Amino acid sequence: MLGYYRNFPQLIHGKISFHTKYSLRTLQKAIIQTLHKLNAYEAPFEEVVGLPPLSLTAKCKVNFDFGMANELTFTYLDKEEALNMKKRVRRNPFPILDFLCVIRYYKMTGHQRKRPLKFDYYFIRFAFDEGGMQVLIHHERGPQRIPPQDLLNFVIGQIKETLSSKKV
Repeated sequence: MLGYYRNFPQLIHGKISFHTKYSLRTLQKAIIQTLHKLNAYEAPFEEVVGLPPLSLTAKCKVNFDFGMANELTFTYLDKEEALNMKKRVRRNPFPILDFLCVIRYYKMTGHQRKRPLKFDYYFIRFAFDEGGMQVLIHHERGPQRIPPQDLLNFVIGQIKETLSSKKV
């Protein structure tokens, strides 16, 4: 089933629940649009966690890769996939949207060269009910440089920005 990961873990490392004034269709299109946009986004580490840089994270860049669940696999959320998902949402919104989030870290060295560091892998589930949404996160593996709750706050903040821009 598209949008649903059959093996989503039972152990949850972070959770956010809230009510919204937006329709289910608008909310889901905004989520898809935002995660697609984040796939091409490179951010300073401190922007994602909302803290001033520490010596460990100074000059560290973060890249995101989001994949949409399809039962037991994930498909990279590229432009074509995002358009297909938005069409599906227009016809019939999903009760659950599961994503794999790979966070790639790079230490910036001299002459703007990137040195890759170990990546983090997260599962994120958006579960929808009447007038609200619950977002769950599970850290699958990696050094967990970004705490799960900070990642959720960052993603939700980006979704809110997309909704407020009215370009959904």
